[in-house]
Amino acid sequence: CDVFKRPEDIPRASVDTLTTNDFVHLPFSGRYDTRFQSFFNKLQSGDEVKIVVFGGSFPAGADCSEPVDGNFTYGYECAWPARVQAGLSKLFPQSSISLLNMAHGGSPSTLILGAAELLLRDVPGGAGQVDLIMVDTLLNDASQSQMWTDTGSLTPDEIVPTSYEALVRALHEAAPQALLVPVIDACEWCLDFAPHHRAVASFYDLPLVDYASLYQRTGNKDLW
Repeated sequence: CDVFKRPEDIPRASVDTLTTNDFVHLPFSGRYDTRFQSFFNKLQSGDEVKIVVFGGSFPAGADCSEPVDGNFTYGYECAWPARVQAGLSKLFPQSSISLLNMAHGGSPSTLILGAAELLLRDVPGGAGQVDLIMVDTLLNDASQSQMWTDTGSLTPDEIVPTSYEALVRALHEAAPQALLVPVIDACEWCLDFAPHHRAVASFYDLPLVDYASLYQRTGNKDLW
């Protein structure tokens, strides 16, 4: 299938992994400039910015609860995409930042791949209006890979990179102007599969929000 072909003319560079701290303090110059400059320019100038999130249970806020002003937030309102929106809104109050969180529990890359282009039609103004796409599928990709591997029919090296790479390419084709940022989960059973997602991100020169790397370096589960 052509979607899996890796053309030689894709521009690439050696890029270090972005931690969450790097993401918050991202510089406006240097090697990340070409990917983030336009996004942050829109935020600084007060333009409307649209964020779309794809993924499974984590970005959908499964089992997430947090006290806020004497009350608790749950589910989507508690999940990390809502916190990204709230954090950016606090940093750039002059901008209108909309979030369309399309994450749904139990959704691996293979499932999202079949519906991504259709789901992006729900974005007001269409896929061409999306500024940032964040993808968090490692938990379900790892679970699905392990399930299929146990049957002896496929290996993780065949399942995870192929479906995830196809999703990355499909999202870029549907919304080429959008900044695409993968999120790497830090769940215990995800760690062995994280290198597969990193390999795809590295090949396409995508910046990462890498909770797995952060957790492995610090051993601090509170960071995750």
